[in-house]
Order: sequence, then structure tokens, then C-alpha cells
Amino acid sequence: MASTLGNDVYNCRSISVFCFLMTGCQSDDSEKSKRSKTQPFVQSDPKKEYVGSPQYDDSEDPIKVAECETLGGAPHSPQDRGAIDCDARVASHSNSACSETTIECGDVITARIGSGTSRFDYEFYRNNHCGTLDNAYQGNDAIYHLEVPAFTRAVVFLETPCAHLDLAQFRWLDPTQCPTAQHSVPECEIDQKCETPRVAISTVGSPESHLLVVDGVEEEDGVYRLSVECMPVL
Repeated sequence: MASTLGNDVYNCRSISVFCFLMTGCQSDDSEKSKRSKTQPFVQSDPKKEYVGSPQYDDSEDPIKVAECETLGGAPHSPQDRGAIDCDARVASHSNSACSETTIECGDVITARIGSGTSRFDYEFYRNNHCGTLDNAYQGNDAIYHLEVPAFTRAVVFLETPCAHLDLAQFRWLDPTQCPTAQHSVPECEIDQKCETPRVAISTVGSPESHLLVVDGVEEEDGVYRLSVECMPVL
């Protein structure tokens, strides 16, 4: 009798477990069905896939867009100077002796990179934490020496409708001797996100020496316009 009772209890428990599992499966299937109806499949954005060096598309980031729409405190927009002629005959500013060209507050330079030397690349910008990098810099670059007076904010604009060029800056004392990827440079910044790249430099008690780098992406080159707007820091 005890054996029969034990079998009956075992059978009831087995049936209960079976029913519970069946109910759970049905509920899970129901939830999946609901999700499939309310959340359709979305294909991944190929722009945000990692190919080679890390890629990051921030063109729709509202913070980045807002930054690119401001002038960084500059009193004038670079577009106020008119369009750039991509077929214009202009000087080439790439050279073999680091920075042979000086640019000052208020200057506007129209040039192209041209033949010369590639002194700065992905490794240099990465090692010096210049920003979020999503481009390779294997071509030549044009380097400018900028002396920013004390108590001044300088905003540098690079208008580059003719080729994919980016703008970098860092503090460096000797414009005749460029740093390498093994050097550590302070205040390094590169702008890859804005249609018109810009960098800003602010000084307080003493003047500062900076290098500006116009660097071509994937060896690109073209006519560009580089300008410096300076304002006093009160």
C-alpha cells in the first residue's frame, strides 16, 4: 500500500513539473512573439563597424554638432571670407625642416600641402592622446609655428572643401625640431569631426609656442585656408 501511495505522489509531482515546464515554454514563446512584433529587426550601421583602426561616427552626436556650429569665441566666421577655389595655383607648405612657416593672430593663409615629409601619423596622435582617432595619416603634412601672446584665446580654423584634411595643434618650444612618436607633447588636440576643423588655445600669464599641423587623410591633398582669430582673455 505504501509503495502504491509513493508511486502516486511521484506521478503527481512529475505531472506538475511537466505542466509547469509546458506553461513556462508557452509564456516564453508568447513573450518572444510580442517582442518580434513590437521591435522589428534593425540592421547595424556599417559606418560604426570597426575596420582596421577604430572607427567612430559622431556626425549625429548633438554635442559634437553643437561644438562644430560654434566659433569657439571667435568674432568672425571663416565662411565670411568667401569660397575657396580648389583649382587655384597656391604655394605648397610641406617642408623638410619641421616648421618653416610662421602664422600669427589675424593671419589668413591659403596653400596646399604639396610634396615634402610626413612627420606626424596615427601613432604620434595616439601616443599623445590627441583625441578620438578614426583616420590614418600616411601622407605629407604642413606645419606652422604659432606664438600665442599672454592672456589670449586663439581659435584656428582650417577650411578644407577640396580634400579631406584634419587640423592638429600641440605646445612645442622648438619649431626647428619636430617631435616624434616617442616624445610626449602637452596639450595635443586634433579635430576630425567638424566640416571646418578648428582648435583653440588659451594662455594666461605668459606666451606659448604651438605647432599647427594640417594633415591629409589617406595621403589626400588640396587647397585649404588656415586662419587665426585671437581675443583677449580678461
